[in-house]
Amino acid sequence: MKILGWIKKGSKDKLKELLEGFELPSFPDVIMEALSVLRDDGASMREIADILQRDPGMHVQILRMVNSAAYGLSTKVGNIHHAVTMLGRSRIESMLLSHAVKETLPCVSIPAFNGKRFWLTAARRANLAYMLSEFLHPVFKDEAFTVGLLQDMAVPVIANVKKNEYNAILEHVYSTDGRDQVVIEKEKLGFDHQEVGAIMAEEWNLPEYISTSIRNHHSISEKDAKDLAVRLVSFINERHEFDDMERFIDEWEEILQIDKEKMKSLTKEAFEKADDFFHSLY
Repeated sequence: MKILGWIKKGSKDKLKELLEGFELPSFPDVIMEALSVLRDDGASMREIADILQRDPGMHVQILRMVNSAAYGLSTKVGNIHHAVTMLGRSRIESMLLSHAVKETLPCVSIPAFNGKRFWLTAARRANLAYMLSEFLHPVFKDEAFTVGLLQDMAVPVIANVKKNEYNAILEHVYSTDGRDQVVIEKEKLGFDHQEVGAIMAEEWNLPEYISTSIRNHHSISEKDAKDLAVRLVSFINERHEFDDMERFIDEWEEILQIDKEKMKSLTKEAFEKADDFFHSLY
């Protein structure tokens, strides 16, 4: 996995320019240290667990996740070293990033934005992207999970800075199918959440695949099997429940050539897994 060892020149200035001087906070030191060790193939899972147990919040979330219904364990795991080994590097990285982003992003106080619904939806996109990648490009399913989780991470930042303007945009997105979100953002604000999210990823020194996929997640070509799952889930928003997924399932069935009932079953399973992931965050 290629890591950005530097921040693109001018990314901080660009973020300030777009968002009225907004400065992106840094991740907590423990998270940064853990992410660095995770990306070192020579590091052991014990080393990673030793770092994570210094963060009480992350410690609890990891134990919640491994003891959730998704893992179906007959005996509860109470040891973080055991839990980290069971979850594996990719899922631990996704949890670390989601925890760090959630804790670092500003609080939002506009009527159209609900933080819990935002992260539940992010978890649903992540799990669906993971499952769809099984049919498109299985090697990259873990990457699809992470990008599905973080692809809209700029939304709370923009909502915090452009309160009234962005509240109107979100109300429109939630009252329609949401497919014109990027067009409306560019028309009303001069930029979109993809651009801001990519800059945030670069400034946080996240893996390059994250910033690249976020920058294009609404427009990825159907020929790009590696990242297509990320685009397919990108229009799922906070107002969508399982009963609203018919239109998406029809699209996925056509593209992936999967039986519709099988597609419904996968979607339902993804929503259930997303609930477990969400409850590990809250």
